[in-house]
Amino acid sequence: MASLSIEALPAQMLPLADRFYRDQGEKDRCRGHDRVWLGRIEGGPVAVARLSPQGGVLLLRGVWVAPECRGLGVGTTLVRQVIALAGAPVWCFTQPELVAWYQSLGFQQVETLLENQAAMLAAYRRSHPALQALCYSPGR
Repeated sequence: MASLSIEALPAQMLPLADRFYRDQGEKDRCRGHDRVWLGRIEGGPVAVARLSPQGGVLLLRGVWVAPECRGLGVGTTLVRQVIALAGAPVWCFTQPELVAWYQSLGFQQVETLLENQAAMLAAYRRSHPALQALCYSPGR
């Protein structure tokens, strides 16, 4: 595999991440308050991830790796960089089949949530009922 580069996108470049999502058939979109990272191989976008401040926490959202790059460590490298730069605990809500992968990156499954996190998870579960809550805490 060619070398992976990961860059934090400034606000004016968020449409690049939105275009990547669209090209992948995803409906996700960046918000102005999101911190967004784009992974590239040979200059072409192959992965994206966002940290979104919501309900007083940072929520990892929109992690997406192009299908042809899955299984190559692209997502692992991207998420590790994002959580290392977060400077705070990072939450994510994920499908059950991805829980083990997130745990391999240091996320812990959370059963008891604070009111704001519980409300966020309940809202997400309206369209994705099986979502699981996980949290990465730096220094743990």
